[in-house]
Amino acid sequence: NSYFCGINHIVVAKGSDINTIGQLKGKKIGLPRGTITEQIFLQKIAPAHALKPGDYQVANIPDNKDRMPSLVARAVDAVALGGIFTAIGEHEGLIRVLEDYCKYDVLPFMTTATTKIVQENPDAVVAYLRGWLRAIKLLRDEPEKAAAAYLDDLKSLGRDVPLGVVDKTLRLMRWEPEINAGMDRYLVDMAEEMIAASSGDRLKAVPDLVKGVNKELLKKAMAAR
Repeated sequence: NSYFCGINHIVVAKGSDINTIGQLKGKKIGLPRGTITEQIFLQKIAPAHALKPGDYQVANIPDNKDRMPSLVARAVDAVALGGIFTAIGEHEGLIRVLEDYCKYDVLPFMTTATTKIVQENPDAVVAYLRGWLRAIKLLRDEPEKAAAAYLDDLKSLGRDVPLGVVDKTLRLMRWEPEINAGMDRYLVDMAEEMIAASSGDRLKAVPDLVKGVNKELLKKAMAAR
């Protein structure tokens, strides 16, 4: 588990006259449909700024890499932008941040696997988690080195940005691998909110998290480091 609210932002074009989320009334915002990014905007962020359903339009833009071009082309008035893309957009002088998500939700980013994989290949899952824990240690203890590794990956995808831009983004994440009691409560609350906000087509009852969350393999991975 880790938390990415600090790198998830609502942004506008740099030259936009929109300065607050409340000013999105009558505007169009690009969001990835069916994601926690969309859900938190609709259920928490918009209402916090007195925006009701129908006050704004939502354009479904699933991929982060497509949202900034849509914003620059003025196909939308604002977008939710995550990860390195916000830092790149700011560095290139294309966007301006209105807010991040942290005031509204921590946005956990959790490792998931099918029941079949967990049951049939537990050793492989533990090995994967050990690698993941080593990455978290690097991010915590040597953030500049972690940023350099991420930058190498970005360059392989055709993106070349200053190391400091990458480093700034990674430092906004919270790296907390354990699924603790607070996270258990968060998952229950989120499920209850989804049930209350839907017609029952997504969730009909709060799931049994004791059965759905496996903490033992992570404990084994942590013990084996």
